[in-house]
Amino acid sequence: MTTQKEIDEMFIGILENISQICDKTTSGNVSHNIATIKYKCRDMLQFYKQYPVTLWHSVKEGELPQAGKVCMFGYQGKLYKGFMYEDGALHFDDEFSPMLDINELDYWMEMPELPTE
Repeated sequence: MTTQKEIDEMFIGILENISQICDKTTSGNVSHNIATIKYKCRDMLQFYKQYPVTLWHSVKEGELPQAGKVCMFGYQGKLYKGFMYEDGALHFDDEFSPMLDINELDYWMEMPELPTE
């Protein structure tokens, strides 16, 4: 199964290729249409890079967090902060949280970096 990261990379690659083709294609009345396509692709590419589709990763697609890295985990409608051990067991900061294995979850998300300014 294709992961979200692979889809993102393919989409970005396609937009970049279209933009490169547009740079090389300039003849007659076609050049106006090509310029329009090129700028639309560049706008789409900039938007896509600035606003990623999702920060959540799918466990079912094989996207597992790095062991020991603090993440957010979704389980039964609740969010838990914690990390995954090398064996896939999860540790949550909440003392009343369930004891789970990574394969019991659907999604997890890396903790975003706080602004430094």
